[in-house]
Amino acid sequence: MSRLHNGQQFPSLAVPAVGGGTISLPDEATAAEVVAKHKLAFPVGHSADAEKVAAATGAYVNDDPRYLQSTGFVLAPDGTVLTAVYSSAAIGRLVAVDVAGCRCPGVGPSTMSTVKSRG
Repeated sequence: MSRLHNGQQFPSLAVPAVGGGTISLPDEATAAEVVAKHKLAFPVGHSADAEKVAAATGAYVNDDPRYLQSTGFVLAPDGTVLTAVYSSAAIGRLVAVDVAGCRCPGVGPSTMSTVKSRG
């Protein structure tokens, strides 16, 4: 399992989604409920194959129950990785305030809408 590094192209992943692309919830019904409840205007994924996502991104997979550990990426408008955060347990998450204050090359107020829209 290879981790993604700054400057690498983020892999293309086919993940079923309500509206399109963030990998998050276990099934379509749960994803649809969350989208409706919170009036989300961005894609929310579901039913991702943990092994395939881990193979593509280097994410850690929990053994029992089987699920992806939190893994966050900030992408440049061209789809390359600006920063990646891998967590193997309940700490070490990428949070919005970190992204908003990111001093990553190419990330600033003019690119934040692009970063958010890529999920």
